[in-house]
Amino acid sequence: MIATETIQTTAPAPTRAQPRLPTSHQCVVLLAGLVAGNRYTVASAISSLGIYALSQRCGDLRRLGWQVKDEWRETAAGARIKEYFIPRQGDLLG
Repeated sequence: MIATETIQTTAPAPTRAQPRLPTSHQCVVLLAGLVAGNRYTVASAISSLGIYALSQRCGDLRRLGWQVKDEWRETAAGARIKEYFIPRQGDLLG
């Protein structure tokens, strides 16, 4: 019979890696607006940034490590739309 030995190791605590910078023009423009505190819906991204695929660009930024969040909003007409943003440091509760 072969004796096995249990070795306990302490893994370093996971740390949040620094987000990487985007290389596509649309992601750079979107990130600049989000970091400045702006919130975007599809309509506002089209009109102010010329970005038609907002959810896809936000997904690109998330894959690069950026904490892009979204919330459902209701329009005056009752339609539900998503609004994308990056929380400010003080808003990172919970």
